[in-house]
Amino acid sequence: MSELNPNNLGELLRAAADGELDAAGEDRLREHLAAHPEDEPRVAFERDLRDACGRAMRVETPAGLRDRVVAAVRAEEHLAGSLETKAAQTRSPSFWSGPVGSLASVAAVLALAFVILQLTTGILSSTGAPAQASQVSSFVDHEHHLCSVDAAHAAAKFGIHQLDKVPEAFADLTGKTFSIEHLVAGRTCGLVFVGAGECSVPPIHTPSLHLRFRSDGSVFPENIAVSIFIQPYTGYVEMEEGRFYRLGDDSRQIYGWVRGGVVSYLVADDPVPCELLRETMGLPEAVPID
Repeated sequence: MSELNPNNLGELLRAAADGELDAAGEDRLREHLAAHPEDEPRVAFERDLRDACGRAMRVETPAGLRDRVVAAVRAEEHLAGSLETKAAQTRSPSFWSGPVGSLASVAAVLALAFVILQLTTGILSSTGAPAQASQVSSFVDHEHHLCSVDAAHAAAKFGIHQLDKVPEAFADLTGKTFSIEHLVAGRTCGLVFVGAGECSVPPIHTPSLHLRFRSDGSVFPENIAVSIFIQPYTGYVEMEEGRFYRLGDDSRQIYGWVRGGVVSYLVADDPVPCELLRETMGLPEAVPID
């Protein structure tokens, strides 16, 4: 370790724990520990901590964990910001410039580790279709209502303004075909196409489109908003083709179905358009995700 300052005790002990001491550093460490044997536990603690972190990082990642972590972080944007801030701090040399035994440094690292542990433990303990359906429903519900209250967000997002352009845009984005036949039929339900744009429905790295509609007042109250999110079906939320699933609870109108290798998620401000669309698609009554 050529840049080690042997007179900086904190740096010397950290380098010893990392196994990065050169010959001069090893000599300095032996001299120091001979005079200050009470520092030996500090070096041992640091070595044990780094070994534990190394073992944890080598554990095989369970299938779908990364998607579930990112979905959870997206649902808690303030937590994501805190984690990013702490990550940046711990990468900075100044964060570790104090003594290894500094309570402030140890507390900061342990606090960060605790947050990550709570996040990943909660995600790992909530597996299966209901948990993943909850992540998807939380995302689409949030995005649906955000577009209702934030006109600037909606204007920036919805760059497709003709419904017949949606299949081409979806094919360019995903390589999948998508039929708008049932959506065109939805016009008889009093739905007017507002626009469509790219979205990030879980699982991550699976491109999707968000289609937006509003009622014209001919069938149900005017300006009720309806969103349909479409993406290639990955099995992230397990659904059988030909069935209509309820993803939200009774207080939220959130549904999903699979057709032709494409999964669609429906979110609406009112149950009436959901029922009308279900009927036009010829799907049975909604059932909960198992």
